[in-house]
Amino acid sequence: GIVQYEFSESVLRDRIMAQSIQYGAKIGVGDVVSLTISKGNENYSVPNFVGMTQTEAEEAIVTAGFVLGGIVKEKNETYLPGTVIAQVPSAGESSSKETPINLTVSE
Repeated sequence: GIVQYEFSESVLRDRIMAQSIQYGAKIGVGDVVSLTISKGNENYSVPNFVGMTQTEAEEAIVTAGFVLGGIVKEKNETYLPGTVIAQVPSAGESSSKETPINLTVSE
């Protein structure tokens, strides 16, 4: 049969998501079974939040569909207090939307 691949937030990569004939059904020799296989979570490029205020970055993370992770405060003489100075994962990395984005903010 036909094998197609789709992204899935709930089915692990390379697992069967759907099939054209129900599990347990009797089929004859030569009958065709089509499968849909999971490609796993779809990955997206993480935006750059460094240089934004903490509030701007938090809003941008949620608006982009990512999950806000932890926030660490760190002394920094280069940036104004309340400015994002680092993030994990880094800007441009490929990540699923469920991966929390952790921020380091200047105090």
